[in-house]
Amino acid sequence: MSYLNKILIAHPNLNEPMFKRSVIYVYEKNSRGYCGVIVNKPGPADLGEICHIKGYEAYNNYDEPVRIGGPVSRQALLMLHSNEWCCDTTNPISANLSITSDEIMLHKITNGEEPYNWRLINGISAWVGDQLDREVKGIHPFSKETSWLVLDMDLDFLFSYDDEEQWEVGIEIASNQMVEQYF
Repeated sequence: MSYLNKILIAHPNLNEPMFKRSVIYVYEKNSRGYCGVIVNKPGPADLGEICHIKGYEAYNNYDEPVRIGGPVSRQALLMLHSNEWCCDTTNPISANLSITSDEIMLHKITNGEEPYNWRLINGISAWVGDQLDREVKGIHPFSKETSWLVLDMDLDFLFSYDDEEQWEVGIEIASNQMVEQYF
């Protein structure tokens, strides 16, 4: 199974602090493994603070949270967003989504040019080799009881919920899908 363009929902028993109650969008598969971003965990900074640090005047003093995307490349600032908007480094990753990682995105947002759907994210989550597959399947040293539930990409789900509510809705969707397999 490919996990590219899938949404991972942390199993209720997964207690690792970074990933507990996480919702992750998997945006890349390469020769080393998979990359994704946690989309439901706000970090300590918001967009207004980032803009202030970078010297931009935010046109509406954004309080949009910068989410903690994962433990890798914590200095990386990415924007996961809908495809109708782009910058120089925008990389389309699916029919509906792109990822951008340049400072021009901040300049555009501070001037009122923003995508319809977007999340600003600091850091990424990465799995090497077949690690993600082993985690999902619960293959030693991983356990099925503390792994990931896998959902198809759903743009509304990705951007309409946040924080704990997004995880709870994800658990409900995954549970319904499991029950539907048997009926």
